[in-house]
Amino acid sequence: MPRISVLVKNEGQVTIGEGENALHVTYAPNAYTPILEDMYQKILLQRLPAGAMAYLLNKVLKTWDLAEEDEHGDILFDANGEAVIVSTDLERLRDLPTELISNVVAAITEDISVSKEERKNLRRGSLAKRP
Repeated sequence: MPRISVLVKNEGQVTIGEGENALHVTYAPNAYTPILEDMYQKILLQRLPAGAMAYLLNKVLKTWDLAEEDEHGDILFDANGEAVIVSTDLERLRDLPTELISNVVAAITEDISVSKEERKNLRRGSLAKRP
């Protein structure tokens, strides 16, 4: 008997940009549900598209390598010398530029919606590996 966890991948990856400035995002495709989509649409109806995108990201985003910056644009480091990663909590996401949030949401939704035929022809994206 099939199980949801077997049929739906619980981790996907997308990359936004290229080279040194590429943003690597890991997300949970199984977190994108009809209920989440309904909530997203309700927020959109309130004419808050950036807020809706931040809400969506908060629910599906697992990890990313987006570094925190100081007021001069320099990367912040912790006591161990590791870059401080931007939190994925809703309040922090709501404070990010709309263009960035929009680009991440677009990359994730494109990755989720790649058709089976397109997947056969792709050599990128997390869904390319699925049968």
